[in-house]
Amino acid sequence: MSSGTALRERTIINDCYILRQRVGRDAYCEIWRASALFSATNFLLRFIDASVPAEYCDGERRLILDAYDVRHAAILDVVEVDRYGQQMFISSEYNALVTLEQALSGGITFSLEHICGFVLELSQALDMFNRRGLVYGTLNLQSIFVSLEQGLVTELKLLKPGYLPLVGAASGLGPEVLRCNHGFMAPECKPGAAAAPDQRADVYSLGILLYRLITGLMPFREVHEARALDATVSVRHVSNALIRRGIPPALAMIVVACVRENPASRYPNMVGLIRELRLFLDDRRLATIRRGAADPLADLEKLNAAKSAGGAEQVLRKLDMAEYFGALSAGLSAESEPDSAVHFPAAISRGGHGSGPSTDTEEVAEMGESDVDSLSAQDYVEASLCLIGVSLPARAGVRANGSAAAPADLAAAALHGSSDAPAAGSQTAVTQQADAGGMAEMSTEVGRHVRWSHVRIDSEELKDSLLAACESARSRHGAFRYIQEPAGDQGKRLMAELVEAMRRSYFVLDLLDGGHDLGGFISALQAAFEVSLRDVSPGIRRRLRSRFPSALRSIGASSDAGIAALECAGLATRSRPLVMVVRVVDPMDGGLEAFFDALAALAYHERLCVFAFFSGEAPVA
Repeated sequence: MSSGTALRERTIINDCYILRQRVGRDAYCEIWRASALFSATNFLLRFIDASVPAEYCDGERRLILDAYDVRHAAILDVVEVDRYGQQMFISSEYNALVTLEQALSGGITFSLEHICGFVLELSQALDMFNRRGLVYGTLNLQSIFVSLEQGLVTELKLLKPGYLPLVGAASGLGPEVLRCNHGFMAPECKPGAAAAPDQRADVYSLGILLYRLITGLMPFREVHEARALDATVSVRHVSNALIRRGIPPALAMIVVACVRENPASRYPNMVGLIRELRLFLDDRRLATIRRGAADPLADLEKLNAAKSAGGAEQVLRKLDMAEYFGALSAGLSAESEPDSAVHFPAAISRGGHGSGPSTDTEEVAEMGESDVDSLSAQDYVEASLCLIGVSLPARAGVRANGSAAAPADLAAAALHGSSDAPAAGSQTAVTQQADAGGMAEMSTEVGRHVRWSHVRIDSEELKDSLLAACESARSRHGAFRYIQEPAGDQGKRLMAELVEAMRRSYFVLDLLDGGHDLGGFISALQAAFEVSLRDVSPGIRRRLRSRFPSALRSIGASSDAGIAALECAGLATRSRPLVMVVRVVDPMDGGLEAFFDALAALAYHERLCVFAFFSGEAPVA
């Protein structure tokens, strides 16, 4: 495509920017690093090709305006959109970043845990678009920017917005550009598609990204390059390629579920994908700790945030101290555990996971096959395992879409030889009682991955303990706790001091009531929200006001407690984690209990703390 007027270093753009260095180009834009005319501030300028018709540029401009309030730590925000001569350009924040494509071309590799962590971060960024009814649609290696520090990715940013309105104007693309651009796009986003894309198109793109980061290749190669223009990826090839490289079936099924041709066969939204990736990462993390190795996700603490000082861990949830030491004492053999030292992209594994021909020629031949809609993701992965001589155990459980499937942990056990997968469908419950001496005792049942121990907490230490948990939430390790409310005037004074101390550093929603049913909870949440807005800056106040109605609607709908919990977690910011203090009353209705369960499952991975105080009997069994 034509780039219009030649751009050169030191060209002054609209008496505002000075071009400093050409970063490169993608399918639609020439990209430059620029500085402000009268300061050292850096910007990324994307000049849309002059050959793109005006109506497509107008569509891109409308998308920029629609996405104005879309913000996330993993999104590279837009500063302005303007014209220079005949070309429209987009100005974005910029700070010593390179595209993921450039980073990979330099030979950088990642552990499987880091790859999943990156995709998890991007999925949350894309979810911010999807919540506002926007489809990104054009995610690829050129739309993702990274910052590297001693070989570690410390920043991961998605360009805002995508180029979906420009796709129809992309004519005359060469094979390489075609693979890099259209190869990541869902079939419904490509020119001539019959159906309009929705959020499931972004799920597809993340599946292709996982494939690319694991294999180092694109799923459209050699004689099949042209399929990237209007066809979907071969699902059988994706499944086979991942299993040949020793990827656990649990992750292979996630990727396959993302890249199905029929959107109805994919995850229905980012929430579903986020849940599955988190469960997979939790499995890997726990297995690694059991082996006595270092936490494989520790380095991800630096991703998109300055490393904050961690508070004291509490023995409350999986992978906190009790579970950590319990895992160490379990002493599983290293041979049955994930190897975090293996980095990707990886070549075909020829000896570690079975036998059978695994050649590049065979992989290329598979790329021309169409998706069979009647086959499930597990059907594909089972066939791939048979290809290398490994079979899955009998199926059990039900996937989110209602189809029968073996649990992800059982699938992983089949490949790795591990047999310690916990029972499916078990529930976690937390109780806390106080004795006459003011000591609190906590106990739980064993859940899917959660092993709780009994902990006695002195009431005088409660304040420091909860503030430490809040500080830990800054690095996305929040907490959910049921706590018996301290009795008497001293207890009331302690609670008031605690909430006041929290307000200085966190976004606190102090619900004075509303812990019995969803209706009362929503009313109390609205009142607490208005009070808490006084503690934040005008900019954050505007941002929170734009997000809060969506969170209220999700909680009130009660159709998916997980989505409602994720919406609430979205009220947190990097500088002010969300702390929710609520007084619960036994018995809670089913809707509120389900919502609290979802918050408990989510809190450990978010900047979110929920402290549910009760008096008398605990509200959970």
